[in-house]
Amino acid sequence: MEKKKKKLIIGFIILNLILVPWIIIHNNFDLEKVLKYSKELALFEFAVTSIIIAISLFDQFGLNKKLTEKRVELIIDLLTELKNQSGFGCHYQLKGKLFMSTSFYFEKDMAKKAIESYSDRDSSGILNTRFMMDSNDFYNGFEKVREVVNNPIMPKSIVDKIQFLGVSGGYSNSEIKEADEIAHIYFTSEYKKKLVKKETKYWCISSRNDCTLLEFLQKFDDLFDACENWTDKHSNINEGLNLDYF
Repeated sequence: MEKKKKKLIIGFIILNLILVPWIIIHNNFDLEKVLKYSKELALFEFAVTSIIIAISLFDQFGLNKKLTEKRVELIIDLLTELKNQSGFGCHYQLKGKLFMSTSFYFEKDMAKKAIESYSDRDSSGILNTRFMMDSNDFYNGFEKVREVVNNPIMPKSIVDKIQFLGVSGGYSNSEIKEADEIAHIYFTSEYKKKLVKKETKYWCISSRNDCTLLEFLQKFDDLFDACENWTDKHSNINEGLNLDYF
């Protein structure tokens, strides 16, 4: 808003610097005519200024404010849905056998905390491994999150960061399934049971998440950062958001 005011003032100054000399020259320095047209110019500028101020006040205290408040509420709803989901589980297989079963919780700095947790040589491989998921499990796990994101007033900067949770296709082949290292991640208890029973026939690598597990965690970190930055910029929330998992 302050930048707009400065631009408006500069615009009026430039306009007057152009028009006033033009009025003087165009009227052959006739004082009476110069005063007449200068008065008309001043009345015109006053009318335009009044309209701009009215629009600015309406924008500041009316629709724009309500829209911003609604957007902040949507982002809070998004973070709430993610935290309600808690996180996801992971079965890490090494040479065809289950090597590790672990969980990752939705919170700030997921990638950093994962690196700290799996820093030893025996378990560090899990973070640099590509992972597979079941598309139905992925859809069900984030269905409520997508409902919030699909709201037309959700800020585009947030939508861009959450594209990786959108429904997409995938691919799977015997080479991937027989790899020395592979991780299967799940978002619901139903699909954890399927993993335990080794029902992994329809698990695949998501086309939007053909990446390592660490890169997947970083995408959540980028999303949390985008949400926090947006609310910091557009709301009067004095304290930081609760983005840690308890």
